[in-house]
Amino acid sequence: MKLFSIKDVSQLIGIDETRIHYCHRSGRVPEPQHVGNRRIYTPKDLKRVAEFFGVEAKQKEHEEEK
Repeated sequence: MKLFSIKDVSQLIGIDETRIHYCHRSGRVPEPQHVGNRRIYTPKDLKRVAEFFGVEAKQKEHEEEK
């Protein structure tokens, strides 16, 4: 399974990292798994964040979980 950093997620959905951080801090989107001091996003987490912002992730960079 492919994992993404917040920078990857930001680039894939076209939303600034600070806005993604805010949606987690405000409780509107569940926090992804943390490894060390970093958020690690699964394809499911990526989809959840993209749906929150009403956008689609660029398909070439990720695969949907089936």
